Amino acid sequence: MFKFAVLILAVVAITSARQLGAPEDDTENDNITVDTLGKILTEAEIHLRVKSIENVQKQVVGGVKYLVQFVSEDNHRCLATWIVKPWESPKPEDVHVSCK
Repeated sequence: MFKFAVLILAVVAITSARQLGAPEDDTENDNITVDTLGKILTEAEIHLRVKSIENVQKQVVGGVKYLVQFVSEDNHRCLATWIVKPWESPKPEDVHVSCK
């Protein structure tokens, strides 16, 4: 009976714990606005205009990786990703965008 209880507790702990290293919704995404994303894309020489932001996620990797789903002004759904390493530089690194 004791082994069964321990097994149940372990299963509950695993399923209720968030996955380490997995992207999480950024509920405090005040720092990623349409203007901010536009500036990041412009600095990376990516010529897309942002109409709206749909979702922002963060993932802790070798810095903070941002995953931003947005709609471009020509109504394409896009995903922008970049990494910020604030201890090295406040500028985003490895900026990539893909659109459908």
